Amino acid sequence: MQMKSESSIRELAEAMLRALAEELDALLEHDAERLARCQQRKSKLARALGRQRPSGPGLESRERRLLELCKARNLRNGVVLGIRRRHVVRTIEILYGLPEASQTYGPSGRPLEVNRSPRRAQA
Repeated sequence: MQMKSESSIRELAEAMLRALAEELDALLEHDAERLARCQQRKSKLARALGRQRPSGPGLESRERRLLELCKARNLRNGVVLGIRRRHVVRTIEILYGLPEASQTYGPSGRPLEVNRSPRRAQA
């Protein structure tokens, strides 16, 4: 998707909302290829919005609301992505036979990486 330099903040924000909706659909459908395409489109739109410098008192109220909605939807998608990531990590731990209580948490509250080697079957 090529961004026209004359695109307005409103047009770019509306395109970002569509990209965020598609990204959420891809997350919920576990569609990694579609998710990658959505993230590329989001990056292009974010760069185009950055070039517009969408801030300050000159920003119209509707544009401000659209940008706030973009931010909220992006945060929501990040939460969904984090939940999916935790599910994948936990599934891998189960497959390796690691009990859930074996996790050690760091100061940030996130699990610390532990050297995990796969269990070997014994004959």
